[in-house]
Amino acid sequence: MVTAERGTVKNGAATIAGQYRTQLARYIRELGLSPSARAAIAAPEPEDGDSDIWD
Repeated sequence: MVTAERGTVKNGAATIAGQYRTQLARYIRELGLSPSARAAIAAPEPEDGDSDIWD
């Protein structure tokens, strides 16, 4: 809280920092960078075919 022309108001820097934190959390979830997001990603199972490209 800071004192301004209209009285005591919320600091603008605190508002911007909160918005950045919210956006960063969204990016972390979308890009799979959080532990819970990484746990949800499953690698595809390898195929059991004996077809090797070198045979």
